[in-house]
Amino acid sequence: MWSVIDEAALRRPVGGRAVMRAQLNRLIEVAGLRHVTIQVVPFGRGGHAAAGGSFTVLRFGEPEVPDVVYIEQLTSALYLDKREDVDHYMEVMNHLSAEALTPAHTARLLTEITRET
Repeated sequence: MWSVIDEAALRRPVGGRAVMRAQLNRLIEVAGLRHVTIQVVPFGRGGHAAAGGSFTVLRFGEPEVPDVVYIEQLTSALYLDKREDVDHYMEVMNHLSAEALTPAHTARLLTEITRET
């Protein structure tokens, strides 16, 4: 699991302080797992490649099963499976991961935000 999160999503108060703190603590916990990578794109980086909305790239272990991009909307969802669409989203993900904090710096930021919450 590899997730890149906009700092705004971590600071937007939803559910109250206790809920926010619990969610942040859970992110810190799972970020320590060997099969999980979490990165945050901090406010200081300005706009970023995925500012238009979130997406998920589904990758499968079987080589014959192609990657798929999942985009959730208010009343529906899209599954993009055309190679050129998937390649475009993979390029965006590569840019995001390069713009984002490293996993170690992300863990420090998550701890800082938790203290502030």
